[in-house]
Amino acid sequence: MTSSSSRRRDICYTIISRFEQALRKLIVNKVEILYGNFKAAIPEGIIQKVADRAETYKLKSLPDFLEETDFPDLKEILVYKKLYRYYLAPDILSQTEFVKMMDNLYIH
Repeated sequence: MTSSSSRRRDICYTIISRFEQALRKLIVNKVEILYGNFKAAIPEGIIQKVADRAETYKLKSLPDFLEETDFPDLKEILVYKKLYRYYLAPDILSQTEFVKMMDNLYIH
């Protein structure tokens, strides 16, 4: 691996890491408003994936649960049940554009 590709990977990792923090906080804030039970706001596949790899106590609070998710999981939560418009402003960034940007960032 060249130092250029290593540097690019490090930069992308840093961006994703910071973005994950912001998305988790956004999700926590919005889900508490939209749902009584946070699991209703999360696709079943993500719930199962976290359940398979996390301690049971981490499934009881949304912040702990989200810490066990990956970058693509956060994207899926934001678009689940067509609720993207409640998380982000679709007139500024459409759901389609958001998904494309998230996917492109994750590829790098």
